[in-house]
Amino acid sequence: MVKADKNLKKLTLVMLSYNRQLYALRNMRFWSGKEVFLHVIDGTSYPIDNNDLLIFSDNIFYHHIPLSCQERLGYAVQFLATDYVALIGDDEFFLETSLLASINELENDHTLVACMGLAIGFQYNSSDNSIIASSIYESLKDHSIQSEDPCQRMIDHMSQYICSTIYSVVRREVWIRAFQANINYEFPIFAIGELQFELSVVYFGKSKIIPYLHWLRSFENPSISNSEDISLSRNNQFHEWWLAPEKNDFREDFINHTLLPLLDAKTNENEKIKIKSAIKKAMDNYSNLCTNNLKKNNITNSSKSIFKSITPFKYLWGIMRKIKEKIYLIFDFNKFQKDKITLRKMCQQLSDQGIYVKIDEIDRVESSIRCFYEKSEK
Repeated sequence: MVKADKNLKKLTLVMLSYNRQLYALRNMRFWSGKEVFLHVIDGTSYPIDNNDLLIFSDNIFYHHIPLSCQERLGYAVQFLATDYVALIGDDEFFLETSLLASINELENDHTLVACMGLAIGFQYNSSDNSIIASSIYESLKDHSIQSEDPCQRMIDHMSQYICSTIYSVVRREVWIRAFQANINYEFPIFAIGELQFELSVVYFGKSKIIPYLHWLRSFENPSISNSEDISLSRNNQFHEWWLAPEKNDFREDFINHTLLPLLDAKTNENEKIKIKSAIKKAMDNYSNLCTNNLKKNNITNSSKSIFKSITPFKYLWGIMRKIKEKIYLIFDFNKFQKDKITLRKMCQQLSDQGIYVKIDEIDRVESSIRCFYEKSEK
């Protein structure tokens, strides 16, 4: 059972939004008047009209910063004043009950630095005004990184990688330091900030997933992947660069940039060498995991490299990536349509499995989503 809502005052939600201002406004309406602080950092070229912001309570903060994701993260660390921080997507929902339970876990166990519950996906079905759901990230259930050795935690986490901390409730100082490598230097690799964050968080302490519904991941929009941010382009994948014989400089630079925020005044040279070795081993294992997963799907790095090395196909490869993203979005939507499980029914299934779900919170989420689409159809 969670404690009083006052603990939510210890939490700041950080939302990096880009070209989804209507969804950001939906989220601001959802959190307005609640105990948490929400900072929306909008990278869209034009700001939200000030008249649309006047209705929100003083726990909502809007910042128009038309810069890269990396630069907006650097901006965000300036105003973080609460004990805990969580990153949230602009079109997605977190549930207060799980946020509170995660905070309480962190309050009661100081070896933990990150905690969150489970996730499900959702989509709006305009044909009957229903909200349908799908099971996602099932490997999160019972997941934890608990080794006493920080280097071993990095190796363990990246060897069987599950994205389990970037949307967690995280201690503020850890959240800031874990993003510092990406803030200091941005590599042209897709989602490299996530990898550096996940690697760093588990170095600083233990993490766990609790049996609460926490995150409602939206499948309403395609992923943001073609903006000007070099780390949001899918053209360069981490494992391809890491394993390429000609990328020695990249590997060394990645290790050094990721290492620096992990060090403090007490770190001696032997410990520094140990941490560097652990980062290398962790990312070796992660890259091998990626290639093994690709091989299971009959896709090899060598075939892709040969294809991409043929000059006439370089541009075609970029077009194919864009088409693939569209197909994925259609596939995700069709998966929802095929299953036809309502969000309420999915929540009941989770409850039957011992996952805590507070139905009146789901009611508020459904109301927010329906209201959003009813307004957009007018």
